[in-house]
Amino acid sequence: MLGNHWLRALALLLALARAALAELPESEDSRKIDPSVIRQMARDGGAPVVVLLRDQCDLSAAQSIADEAARGWYVYNELRRQARRSQRALRRTLRQKHIRARSFWVANALTLRASSELIAELAGRADVGRIESDAPLAGIDDPITAEFSAASTNATVEWGISNIRAPQVWALGFKGQGIVVADQDTGFQWNHPAVLSQYRGWNGTMADHNYNWHDSIHSGGGTCGSNAGAPCDDNGHGTHTLGTTIGDDAVNNQIGVAPQARWIGCRNMDRGTGTPTTYMECFQFFLAPTDQNGLNPDAALRPHVMNNSWGCPPSEGCAANTLKAAVEAAEASGIFVEVSAGNSGSNCSTVNDPPALYASSFSVGAYDISNVLAAFSSRGPVLVDGSGRRKPDISAPGVNVRSAWPNNTYANLSGTSMAGPHVTGAVALLWEARPQLRRDIVATKTVLQSSADPTLGVNPPQTCGGVTSGTIPNNSFGYGRLDILAAVNSVPASTPTATATRTQTSTASATASPTQSETPNSTATVTATASVTATPTPTPSVRSALSGTIRYFGGAGQAVSGALVTLQGPTPQTTTSNTTGAYSFDSIGFGDWSTVPSKLGDIGGAITSIDAVYALQIAAGLRVPTTFERLAADASGDGNVSAIDASLILQYRVGLITALPLATRCGSDWLFLGTPVGGGQGAVPQISPNQCVMGAINYPSLATGATQQDFTAVVIGDVSGNWIPPQGSAARAAAAVAQWSRPIPTARGVTRELRLQQTANAIEAEFFLDREAIPALRIRRAPGTHALLAYAVDSQTGRVRVALASTTPLQAGTVVAVARLTPR
Repeated sequence: MLGNHWLRALALLLALARAALAELPESEDSRKIDPSVIRQMARDGGAPVVVLLRDQCDLSAAQSIADEAARGWYVYNELRRQARRSQRALRRTLRQKHIRARSFWVANALTLRASSELIAELAGRADVGRIESDAPLAGIDDPITAEFSAASTNATVEWGISNIRAPQVWALGFKGQGIVVADQDTGFQWNHPAVLSQYRGWNGTMADHNYNWHDSIHSGGGTCGSNAGAPCDDNGHGTHTLGTTIGDDAVNNQIGVAPQARWIGCRNMDRGTGTPTTYMECFQFFLAPTDQNGLNPDAALRPHVMNNSWGCPPSEGCAANTLKAAVEAAEASGIFVEVSAGNSGSNCSTVNDPPALYASSFSVGAYDISNVLAAFSSRGPVLVDGSGRRKPDISAPGVNVRSAWPNNTYANLSGTSMAGPHVTGAVALLWEARPQLRRDIVATKTVLQSSADPTLGVNPPQTCGGVTSGTIPNNSFGYGRLDILAAVNSVPASTPTATATRTQTSTASATASPTQSETPNSTATVTATASVTATPTPTPSVRSALSGTIRYFGGAGQAVSGALVTLQGPTPQTTTSNTTGAYSFDSIGFGDWSTVPSKLGDIGGAITSIDAVYALQIAAGLRVPTTFERLAADASGDGNVSAIDASLILQYRVGLITALPLATRCGSDWLFLGTPVGGGQGAVPQISPNQCVMGAINYPSLATGATQQDFTAVVIGDVSGNWIPPQGSAARAAAAVAQWSRPIPTARGVTRELRLQQTANAIEAEFFLDREAIPALRIRRAPGTHALLAYAVDSQTGRVRVALASTTPLQAGTVVAVARLTPR
């Protein structure tokens, strides 16, 4: 129904626009005008437009120029020459009409505000190729999981950095040194501890922003104002993306892929809203950086790789090819252009926004800590330009990514905006490690794609563009997961360089990286479970029994039935706990033994959004956890409790993920604490990215029976179930039902609000949508709501599930989330 109303409205607008352009018959000239411009003319009598000239520069010769500086200058000079020649007549006409216009050489375009009559005249000119909108538009996709920021530290390498195996490349001596990374986004807190030392404009004692920073926002600008003379971020998004590329405070926060690369920046959005003009201006600055007055360009100072965690949606005014020439010019100059694919999944053909849809852009999808493609990650093939192009090209970590945030803090965000910077940083590592690839865009793309890890889950499996998600490459995640170590090792070094082989784990433990002089291990060491002696020792005929009980921690200590108990030793055995939680091994010989329980698959409804609240409170220091509570809260298994764990619990609750990462990695939903009796030695579970020890009880040289070998069971993620309030303490965090408002029609679609019915820390709610409308659904936290949010959409039933957790109670009547349905 909504779609039909929208189509009728569009038909009316087009009719009005045709009336305004009555003197322009249906012809090639009228087809030059983008429909979004026609709609705005019908409404306003004019529109801000980008006039793209028909003649575009042939830069193919740049590929053969070996000298980096010469290549940059060649591209700059050719673009300038073409723009001067082809724009001359049009600029003269506009001056005669006293119409102000801005010239861009990076895409051979002029931007101006034009009346309907002028637009009709421009469309009739032979030197004009296209007239497209320059209206403000939302450049950043709303993250599916909201941020949780706190002034905290994290002494480990972030999960995404480990997942792409960047630390192993660091161990080879490569951290991005000599490579310059560019980022255009909402701005940057340039003096944040995690990015300051990497800023090209910082020499250790003072800053020089010439050639290192440009602000394309010339009015407005929020807290940063306009024409900011130093890098500034009025949103937070840009600081976060930059941190993932190069961030490291040299103390506790190893958040970036290439911590020794340098960075330069450009603000292309005003509080998250940009225009084609602001995006082109940043591309132009990066191809030939200028001083703070916009003068004295120097193409030799252009960056090596550019991060673009933003999109320019056709649905909000940007035509499919508006930025195509700018991206192709950057590539011709030898700048690797990485672009986030977008957050419009999980349907096919949702890579719709420039610049992600272009062949010249290296587009990146997002996956989570379990190596499962994020539901929000946009898919191909690209249909908006009629190409049917396969996208994305590759995928990278993009769910619950911790990175820098303004005011010297850190935050967790999700989105392909978070995935893209992993690839940007990876290119910096690759180009330092293998300098023969620098500026060779085609070869670099081939290396990254051919070395990608294809083991990436898609739940449920899908077929997009006739290609299944089990086929490599595909339109769901491209070639697979980014693997920078495999990429480096796939290219011969110009000088002998130590290499490391692929390990069996997807993440690395929190250990210091070897220095450049150290040699990394090339293979994992395997330790046998039984020792071998020179003289065989006869096995005594003593046989004994071993038995115990497994009980769940919390409540009345109820029995855990169906747990698999493995007896490890000379003759391994297994058994299963019965309905009372009891297990036993009736005939055991002399030797070194240990018992290890495990259990998988019945977390079920025990995990709720309240558990996420407790995890948040532990992470923020508002709750002192018991041993059991801390074990249950560490859903990721990195040894810490952070907002990542809380968000994982929420995602599990709403169905975005089907298993928590630690459970997947360890093959068990449960952790077990052994209770030693009679000489046994209990072990507290040691949970880390490379190790899953489930609380074994060890029996060195067991020669007699061992009874009451009990275990206490802790369910991963079920934090509240493991918590017993001390005497006199406050009640547990409250959960509440929230109510969705009736649909509220707006100019941009339909909006619904989620309002609390009573004061609570945890909220769960659901509603149903027309299945045809699901791809356009966006849900975000209400402004000022400091909470963690996750939602999932069932494309078969239209069911939308939402879960939200806050460290402190949210008051009754508060609007905590907003759902927006935009017509397509």
